[in-house]
Amino acid sequence: MIYSKYYPLNPSLERRYNRFIILAHVSNFPLRSHFIEPDLRNKTSYYCFDEIEFYFRERVKIKHLPFHFYTSMIKKDWQLFTSAPLNYRSPVVSLAAENYYIEDKYRDAILVCVQDNYALTIPDDRMYQMLAANLIAPLLKEFKVNFRDSVFWWDEIFDWDRYEQDKINNPLNMVYPFEVNRMKFFDRVIFNLQCIRYT
Repeated sequence: MIYSKYYPLNPSLERRYNRFIILAHVSNFPLRSHFIEPDLRNKTSYYCFDEIEFYFRERVKIKHLPFHFYTSMIKKDWQLFTSAPLNYRSPVVSLAAENYYIEDKYRDAILVCVQDNYALTIPDDRMYQMLAANLIAPLLKEFKVNFRDSVFWWDEIFDWDRYEQDKINNPLNMVYPFEVNRMKFFDRVIFNLQCIRYT
């Protein structure tokens, strides 16, 4: 966990019951109002968590990163980082619920960010395996919930039709501040199989 010198954590935050885990690629997190370097939106093979943190903490000026876990390909393997307390409500999810892009029941979900762009690249099996074994399985055990009822990827819960219509109706003043892109190459079948294997 990286703590910001500008925004100390508040230990008195009320713990929320996190029943859901949502997986999204990093392309769903940049804000329209703040430029992000193109290479940070896509898959990289070097350590860039510090650059992602700088974007949100110093450029956007938010207290916590807008996701709870972050995974990135570093050299030849995927690594997992903790990026926000589990009792933190992600603005990516909560604002999506407020704008009726996702159901309100996901408002307190745990959000996992993958340093990749699945609109452009095909995920490798090692990423699925690492997430299933090192993150999904332990969280399901901790919260005593079932995989099929609790783990989702962004595209299957997001109302793309409503979002695209809002972009057409009000392209210059969208209420939802985050840019989102479809994870068209994400393979839910392989991901499911890996999660079932480790749970």
